Amino acid sequence: MLAGLTALVLLLLICATAAADGRPGVYDIAFYARKGGKHLYVWQTDQNGKLTKELRSCYRTGLVFMGWYTHPYGGYRVTQDTVFTQDTNVWAHWGRIEGKESVPPTPGVYTISFEEDNHSRTLPSTVQTGEDGKIRDLPEPTVEKERDLKFMGWRNKATLEKVTADTVFTGEATLQAVWGSASKANLTYMSRDCIIRNNAYPSGKWLTSFAGKPDNGGGRQFLGWYTQEEGGEKAGKILMTGDTVLYARWSDPGATITFADAVAFDGDGNQLPRNKLRTREDGTLEYIPGGLSRNRLFIEWYTDKRHAVPLTADTVFTRDSRVWAKVEPYTGIQVHLDVRKYGQYTSRVTPDVLPVKEDGTLEVIPVPQWSGNGLERRSFLGWFTEDEKPVTKETVFTADTTIHAKWVEGYKISFSSYAQPEYRAAWTDGSGKLAALPAIGKAYNGNPALGWYTADGKKVTGDTVFTADAELTAKWGFKVRFYMENRGNGWGYGDVALLTTDEDGKLPYLPKGVHAKGWPFDGWVDASGNAVTEDTVFTEDTKVFGTWETGGNLISLIGGKGGVPDVTSIRTRNDGTVSELPEAHHKNGLPFRGWSSTEDGKTPVTAEMVFSEPVTKLYATWIPAWKVTFRAKGGEVAGGVKAVMTDEEGHVAEWPDAEHPLKLKFEGWYTSQRTDAEKEGPQSVFTKDTWVDARWSVPEVPAGGFTITLVDRDRSWEEHTTASGKLQFMSNLHRSDAVFYGWFMEPAAGGTKVRNGVQVGGDLTFHAAWLIPLTAETDW
Repeated sequence: MLAGLTALVLLLLICATAAADGRPGVYDIAFYARKGGKHLYVWQTDQNGKLTKELRSCYRTGLVFMGWYTHPYGGYRVTQDTVFTQDTNVWAHWGRIEGKESVPPTPGVYTISFEEDNHSRTLPSTVQTGEDGKIRDLPEPTVEKERDLKFMGWRNKATLEKVTADTVFTGEATLQAVWGSASKANLTYMSRDCIIRNNAYPSGKWLTSFAGKPDNGGGRQFLGWYTQEEGGEKAGKILMTGDTVLYARWSDPGATITFADAVAFDGDGNQLPRNKLRTREDGTLEYIPGGLSRNRLFIEWYTDKRHAVPLTADTVFTRDSRVWAKVEPYTGIQVHLDVRKYGQYTSRVTPDVLPVKEDGTLEVIPVPQWSGNGLERRSFLGWFTEDEKPVTKETVFTADTTIHAKWVEGYKISFSSYAQPEYRAAWTDGSGKLAALPAIGKAYNGNPALGWYTADGKKVTGDTVFTADAELTAKWGFKVRFYMENRGNGWGYGDVALLTTDEDGKLPYLPKGVHAKGWPFDGWVDASGNAVTEDTVFTEDTKVFGTWETGGNLISLIGGKGGVPDVTSIRTRNDGTVSELPEAHHKNGLPFRGWSSTEDGKTPVTAEMVFSEPVTKLYATWIPAWKVTFRAKGGEVAGGVKAVMTDEEGHVAEWPDAEHPLKLKFEGWYTSQRTDAEKEGPQSVFTKDTWVDARWSVPEVPAGGFTITLVDRDRSWEEHTTASGKLQFMSNLHRSDAVFYGWFMEPAAGGTKVRNGVQVGGDLTFHAAWLIPLTAETDW
């Protein structure tokens, strides 16, 4: 036992010593996409100092990923076999393709593809954006297969960003459909404009737990899920009454920079809160603040105490930092700031003595800071000289001068106390507007707040201009709860259970009532039996009930083999008629033809018929059709066709041609790669969804092989293929200022990339492509 403990202690000591003296061991490896940003993820090595996960590629629009390195713009390349001896930061290296613009991509005409899924077949294979990079007519898929599906929108397959008609594309992309439930309430999670996931819940369900932290925070701290993209409340308990969206909230990007040895001001003369400023996401400052120091002349901000490295717009901060002001003694003209001449005794300004620059102007004109309770009736108007002239940055001072702060009267806006706002009153600025409206802290009887309203019922926004003191009152919508059961009249279900009225007291829409026994819906009524319509005005919380026609006949709906009706049965009205017949869906995607009163499908029925029998059986009928998908196997299908549907007999009337960029000969479409397989065509009969592949052959190769012209910038030379037509002599090239990227069919890495051993079918020209590595000066 003692020997075992001794061995364990020795092993721990050895591991600790290895970590301390730079030997291979378990270390944290942080991966960065670019200098100045937050790390993407952190991996750990094993005991041998090697990564256990396979290295990932990284993506930046318009650039080529060149690998991971131990320095942002240099260092050693990291591979799967790299042995680490300490915690290490590694950076992605990027190159731009020589011949392409070294600026971020711009909107233009691009091809946008749609990912195929098992839910829809009504989409075009591709669409083109306009010159502005937008899709003019963004299609919406129609569900053909699944029963309980609802289209929630498009997202970019690569980035997960939500795509709408206003999305601007700067390159080709593939869109992915996001699906939800048609019968339940959908909860969609959004993070930084990306659709993360979608969950479906029964209507009326309370949720108290939510999805975990998304992985696209870019190194920022996840603050939780909120009900609005900006503002709103943190999700704690949500009643699912309809489709709902939650938004991920993140901490501000960048680092906090503290300015020392002087007071820092923004461009408008406002002192920075706590003399601090956040960097942008790339680690740089949005602007360089101005600085003031009492009786001392501000020179410049520096990133070190010894004033050796000045702060510039290109300075990148990777963590919270401090910068220092360089100030010098000053004995020249001074401007004294006075805040009391015009009666404002609850404000202050720091510093209150300003030095004048060589040209007689002020570097910064500070705005006084409130020292009262924040509810002062006056707003700052500006600084004025003794003779009432306004002071600006162009004002020239030739002698010591005192300038005076002046304020303009505002209006007092009070907020109803029973709404428990963040504060009870505020003052307008010089334009008569409020800087912000307080949040309504407590919902009346749990109803959602609609906003603040004036005494005459007008809603107040941030653009409302007040011309007198006013008192605002909070307003809430009324809750209207829907019940499917009505005095023993059966039960049913709908798409929502609770709605809230708008400002006018009306509902945004009325839900659809569906009865579990198929009884026809006859409308909504309140507890007194009064009809409830879209024009009903509610003045209080209300319960409404569904009504049904119960004297009708039963219609039983049968999907047949592979078919699934939307509902299994319905009831007619009392007179034997129906408003509509539901549809059905086939598991193999066959188009729905209609209903038949006989199982052989030869007796079609319509919704206009009268069903007088107590029980009627209807059978779903289908249009036999199958999906034939074309795979070009390195080529391109003429017209961009991806798939076609057969006719009722299983035939495809028109078969597209295909072309190969390497001049291989198109032989036709085949369902098998066997040499004895039959060519598919108009004579083929398909009985299921089928993939067909293009078959290519090599034209006759001339003596000496095909001629291959190789082009590298301003020089070119010829090589020849092998006797069988395969590429050879495709050597890597070398330059001191660039990295060879490969041989391509078009300049600037355009078209197909080729290498030795690739089969071609004719004389061709290939272009050398080069990557220019980004440096600190060329990065963007």
